[in-house]
Formats: sequence, C-alpha cells, structure tokens
Amino acid sequence: MNYRMFEVFRAIINIFLIIIIILSLDDIIYDIYANIKRKSKLKSKLIKIKDLDSIPPTLIAIFVPAWREEKVISDMLQNNLSMINYSKSFYHIFVGVYPNDLETQAAIRPLLSIYKNLHMVINYINGPTTKANNINNIYANLKIHEEITGISFDIVIIHDSEDIIHPTSLKLVNFLIQSKKYSAVQLPVFPLQPYPTLKKFFINLTSGTYADEFAENHFRTMVARENANLIVPSAGTGFAISRTALYKIEENRSDHLILNQNSLTEDYELSLYMQKMGIDVHYFLQGLERVLSNSKIVKEYIATREFFPNTLHEAVKQKARWIYGIAFQSAKYIKLKDYSPSQKYSIIHDWKAKYANIIIAPCYFIIFYVILAYIISLPTLVSYKSLGWYLSLVLTIMAFERQIMRAMALKNVYGWRSAILSNFLLPILPIRFTWGNIINFLATLSAWRIHLFGSSKTKSKWAKTEHSYLPKDMLENYRVKLGDLILQKELIDPLKLQSILNSMNDDSKQLGEILIEDKIISEKDLLSVLAELLGTGYLENIDKLIDPVLGNIFSKDLAFKFNVIPLLMWRDKILLASSQIIGDDVQYEIEQNIGIKPLVILVPSAAIKEALQSLYLTDLDISKLLNTKRIGELLIENNLVDLDQLLQAFKIQKNTGEKLGEILVKLNVITNNQLQEIITSYNLNNYTEGASIVSDSSSSVEQAEM
Repeated sequence: MNYRMFEVFRAIINIFLIIIIILSLDDIIYDIYANIKRKSKLKSKLIKIKDLDSIPPTLIAIFVPAWREEKVISDMLQNNLSMINYSKSFYHIFVGVYPNDLETQAAIRPLLSIYKNLHMVINYINGPTTKANNINNIYANLKIHEEITGISFDIVIIHDSEDIIHPTSLKLVNFLIQSKKYSAVQLPVFPLQPYPTLKKFFINLTSGTYADEFAENHFRTMVARENANLIVPSAGTGFAISRTALYKIEENRSDHLILNQNSLTEDYELSLYMQKMGIDVHYFLQGLERVLSNSKIVKEYIATREFFPNTLHEAVKQKARWIYGIAFQSAKYIKLKDYSPSQKYSIIHDWKAKYANIIIAPCYFIIFYVILAYIISLPTLVSYKSLGWYLSLVLTIMAFERQIMRAMALKNVYGWRSAILSNFLLPILPIRFTWGNIINFLATLSAWRIHLFGSSKTKSKWAKTEHSYLPKDMLENYRVKLGDLILQKELIDPLKLQSILNSMNDDSKQLGEILIEDKIISEKDLLSVLAELLGTGYLENIDKLIDPVLGNIFSKDLAFKFNVIPLLMWRDKILLASSQIIGDDVQYEIEQNIGIKPLVILVPSAAIKEALQSLYLTDLDISKLLNTKRIGELLIENNLVDLDQLLQAFKIQKNTGEKLGEILVKLNVITNNQLQEIITSYNLNNYTEGASIVSDSSSSVEQAEM
C-alpha cells in the first residue's frame, strides 16, 4: 500500500471514529442525566407497597397472544394463575390462538374447565399473522365477552406466552392507573439467567447478552426517559393500558383498531401513536425487599421475567425483527413533525440502531489491526498524538464509561458476579460485551436485508422464536410467601424476619405462630395476610352477616365443635367463618353432616366468639325470618357474582357504608340493570342496604338493614 492510499485509509478511520463518537454522545447524556436525577426522582415516585391494598381491585384483562406455544403455554398459564397475588375473580386471561395451531389449543383446552377466569380466543384466520393482529382479535373478543356477561374491564395488560408475571404486578398496575391516574404503565422486563459461573459462561453466552441489554435499558435508560419526560416505549410485555386510553385510540385510528396490523413492533408503534395523542406511557421501577429461604436479604424488582434465545440464529432472528420494526417500519407510520423537540430526540435515538450497529463493526477490525501490528511488522494506523490517537482515546474512555454503567445496572438486577463476568472478563475485549455487538451487527444486516429485499409478506410475518419455561421447583422462588407479605405490609422489618427464620428449624413452630406468640403482629394482621396468601377471604367484622335462619340450619354442635359460624348459603355451598385454617378432614366431616360443600373465610377469634353467642346462645324468634333472602345470596345464586367479588364488596361496605349492590356495580362486576332485575324479580321493594334484602314485608326492618 503506497503512502497516499495509506493516508486516505487513515482519514477514513478518523471519519469512522468521529461518527461513532457522535452516535454515542446521547448515551453519555442519558448517563449524566440518570446519575444526577435518578435518586431524587425515584425517591419521589416510589410508593409504599402496603398502600396497594388501599385501592379496591378493578377488573383486569391479560392478553397473551400465542402461535405454536404448545411447549410452554400450559405451564405459563398454570403458574401465573396460581401465583398472581390479585383477587382471582378480578382478572381474566385471554389467550389468542389460531385455527391451524391445534397443538397450542390442545395444551390450553384442559385448563378452561379448571380456571373460570381463563379464556381461549381463536383467530378468524390461520396463523401466523402479526402479533398486532392477534392482539386486535383478542380485544375484539373481549368486547363480545363484555356484552355477553354485562361486566366491563378497566385495564388491559399484555404479556407473552413465556412470561413469569410478578405476583404483585397486577396490584401495582391497578394502583398506578386508579390512584395515580396513569393512562399506561410499562413495568421492567428482566431476562431469566442461571446463577453465573465460569463453567456455564459460554453455554449461556447469547442469552447473557439479553440480560446485559435489558438490565441497562430497564434499570437505567427507561428510568432516565421517564424522569426527563421523554417518550417511554412499550416493551410489548408487562405493558398495561387503561380502557379509557384504548377507547381514545380506537376512535382516532382510521381502522378503529388498537394496534397497527402490519407492524412487527406494534408495541413501539403504539407508544409513538399514544404520545402523538397526548397519552403518556409511564415507566415504573419498584423494588421489594425479600428474605430468601437461605435467609439472605435481597431486593427483587416487580418485573416480568422470561427466557430469551440462547442460540445465535434465534437471537439474530428476534433482534432483526425488533430493529426492522423500530428503526425502519415505524418511520413509515409516523411523522417527526408531529412531535416536540425532546420527543424527536427520543425517536431518533431509537432509530440510530440501524446505523450504529453497522458502523461499530469496522472498529473491531481497527482494534485487531492495531493488536496484530504489535506482533508483525505493519504500518502504524494511529500515530502517537495524532487526530486518530485522540479520537481513539476519547472513544476508549466512552466505551469504558458504557461498561461501568452497564455493570452498575447488572449489579443491581443480577448481582456483582454477573456484572463482572459480563463487562470485565477479557483476554483482550470483554467477551460478552463483544458477542452482544456481533449479534446486533448481524441482526441489523438482516433488518437491512428485509428492508431492501423482503416481500410485503416477509415484512409483516410473525417470526417467532422458540421458548422454554422454568421447571416447577425453580418457580417456587418467585412465589409469594408469608414472610414476603408481612414485609410488604410493613408489619415487620427484614432484619427481624431474617433473625426469626434463622432461629427456626424443621421441628419448630410455624412462622405465623411465632409472630403471634412473640406479639410481633396481631391476630387480625396475621389472618388478613394468611387469607391473601391462601386465596381465601378475610372479614374483620361479620355482625351484619349473622343470619338466624342459617343458625337454625347449621347445627350448634358443629358450630361449637369446629368454632365456625355460617354466613351465607346458596345452591350446594355454605360459607363459614373461622379464626383458623380448616383442614380438608374437617371440611369433609362438615360436608358429611350437612350435605353441602363448605367454603371458609378467616375472621378474628373475638368476632367468632361474639357471633357464636349471638347466634346460638340467644333466644330468637325466627318465624318472621323464614322468608328472608339476602342480596349476596341472590346474586351468587343467579351467577351474577362470585364469592370473591362479594367479599371484596363487603370490605368496601365496612368503610363506606354504601349498599352492597351499588358497590358491586361500581366494581363493574354487575350492571345496574342486572341489579334492578334482581330487585324486581324478588319483589325487593324495601331494599335499603346491600348486605341482605328482605322479601317479606312483615320481616323486621333491622334484618332488612343488615
């Protein structure tokens, strides 16, 4: 190579270095802003987890679009339906499948008879379509479901078929949308990662790059975007939106669909469309302290967890779809002039990937050339104190800063070991950091290929990746336990709980017993937490639910033997109140005695004692009460509400004094027309309150007002 050509080559290298520095500057800006504002902003936005219970549950619909997910969908649904810490009758999961995907349908169908809040929505055309089409079809069927049942959902959450949904996430979303009046909320997404070891480092090298990027983006970048009031993009999973916002989107889109049917990154396009309409997406990062089974105190984020691809082919295919959808496709659907300068900055930052991921490749050739020049005799590319030398120095400092920022994010999400292995395991360059750049380079090339040479069908096809799910024994780590709930409700501090767990052994008493005996928490608090943990109901007071007619039906001997109170009876079930968890053997004995299945809610022992006295040790004339029919029983008998919804209404009634029927209407579990039909059908003209209704005008007013 002659001197002139070599000088031209040096000039080209300098141009490359300048371009990369310019493209990397906004990352530095994010870092500076994030570090200056992060703590103060986060502190002002953090909420007390115990306050989540101060807001009544509202109906939530979870959308799960699926195409050939027979390997994971059953485990995903069973796990989340059993782990989500939200009133079971206040959320429903709608899974979107295709007519030609019989395997996924077969995996879901057996669960439909087990879980009444699970629904399978079969698309009107064969798959695969786009994910956006699938979700639009689920939404259309949701509206049909609402018309048929008369109930309406207030919030929609989108999840993937391989997600582990955080048990507290629905409570958090409900609080943010109802109390904080957010229109849409994006929760963090953190990839599942095995415990990092050198032995498994290369086995999990590709999936580890997802952990690196999501930790950095969802611990740092998304927080910075939220704090700076920039556009917060939806991640496509763990994304919640209010129905009010959805109605507004429907009205404004020309096709009246909530998502762009042709977009491969419908989540990102939706975020931009919402911002244009003045609907903000809020990003919320909240940590919970937990004491693990090994007594270690950790911070766990309320985030969606899932496995990401661990092969080069699958990773490139998935990321090519993301890059094409965000950096190429979205430019067709939006106009930058519709956005403010700061919003334009957000969009351009996202679009730059189609160039930045390509430009970075020559840098690696330059690095290897410089290394090779030390081994064999080669012309010097970057001479000391030349322009190229200073540019390289600047770029090196910027790259090191990026690694430090990523390491900090990884440390907070996955721990120090992951941070070190990801960013500082070298021989020359950090291995995982470099491998991630190679994947992004190949994915960007693939995205350019789709953009330049792909057919319209290729550009809109749902290119799914293969998924896997955690085994059941590992899923237990994500399940809410008694200690987690009492920490969330601030009934104990982590160090005290850690001390108690360390002192326990296999033969010791249960945690709840120790907490009561040591007077750390009250019986009321413990029963309330246990009821939430076990999915049974809890009522602090049952005065207005005492029914002398049931006292006549349910024998005194059974009531005193098992220390229970009958509260409601409908069809083939009876609701009993108890101050302790009743085992299957006791429930079986009660069922054999009375001939109907007992359901049990927890109530403080003092309330049980008082109720036993009132119901069985006081002379009552029940002749006037035999025609009494209470509204709670009527609504359940007519399949308009379930027990869980009724108990939620009772809790609200205790604080507000409103009529039970009116509360249920406000909760959207019944319509006002349905309530009025019950009142009319049973001739309940003297309806004065909601806990009970008297259908016989000769019955006492006192009973009517229960």
